[in-house]
Amino acid sequence: MRSPSLAGPLALGVFNAFLPCQLIYAFAARAASTASVAEGTLTMLCFGLGTVPAMLSLGVARKLAHPAIRARLSLVAGVLVVIFGLVTLLRGFELVPHPAGHVH
Repeated sequence: MRSPSLAGPLALGVFNAFLPCQLIYAFAARAASTASVAEGTLTMLCFGLGTVPAMLSLGVARKLAHPAIRARLSLVAGVLVVIFGLVTLLRGFELVPHPAGHVH
């Protein structure tokens, strides 16, 4: 993150793509369901291009924000990750209902 060269942030961005994301899984399943290499590739390409503006905007906004605000945003993001992880875990044990209301 603090590397003076562009290689550090670029590497972080590349490795970020390997983090689990439900939206990526959904689009990967959609791409696989096409049973076509060309159509599946186009699906994933459109998904990737569609996320670029949002990800770039968030990155630029964070970079332009005051350091105190960046620190608070980092703290809030960390807390939200822990909360979402706990909710996911509790849903796995069926201790928290899923909003989709699965019927067994």
